[in-house]
Amino acid sequence: MNDIEEKSSKNENKDNIKYKKNNNFLYFIISIMMVLFIITGSIILAIKKDKLNDNVKNIAIVKMIANFIEKDVYIEVPVESPPDNPEIEIISQYMQSRNSRLSVEICYLISKIIFEKSKEYNIPTNLIIGIIEKESIFNPSATTEIPAKKGSYAKGLMQVYQGENIDIDQDKVYNLGYNIDIGCQIFNKKLDLNNGNFEKALANYSGNAENYTDNVLANAGRYSMFTWKLSYKEKIASEISMKN
Repeated sequence: MNDIEEKSSKNENKDNIKYKKNNNFLYFIISIMMVLFIITGSIILAIKKDKLNDNVKNIAIVKMIANFIEKDVYIEVPVESPPDNPEIEIISQYMQSRNSRLSVEICYLISKIIFEKSKEYNIPTNLIIGIIEKESIFNPSATTEIPAKKGSYAKGLMQVYQGENIDIDQDKVYNLGYNIDIGCQIFNKKLDLNNGNFEKALANYSGNAENYTDNVLANAGRYSMFTWKLSYKEKIASEISMKN
């Protein structure tokens, strides 16, 4: 009888040891899962916070731009209102296609200024667009340190900076109209220095950066193609509607 009881006790002890081992293993698995859950949650929160910060930055940039725009330049245009000039609308659409972060209102304002400065300085619209796209991708708050001049920064849409024999008002340098105006003045000065050779003028505008002229002309050509496609679409739509 004692032998039986002793065997039974030993079996119980073995079962208890197995149970404890199983429990320990289960706790270990649960602990790992909890750690993974916490890490995953932290990563998701970090990503969401990052996106939120991006949105906050974008809102801040738009507000900053609005503050820089002079009252006589800034014209509030409701999104649903058609612009008074088809070319301005096409420029605006092109900018939105190249930089999706820009609002419709900002694109319209930049387009209107480009159109006006093109006439004022006798520079082709697509060339101004090509320069701005190359310089800042239409970002009004773009700021880049000039490698050859430490501590100096090129600013705004046309990346203008002090040292071009033109006095630049640093308080207004991010203003849309002012920045494009200064950029056009600088380009025309380069054009005069190069006896009307626009390719050399473009190279000089960039400080003779490699492939700069080719890149600007590629951008200008892309805009011209964009314009042609829009007009061709309208022509086809018009022809089809006439048949119907």
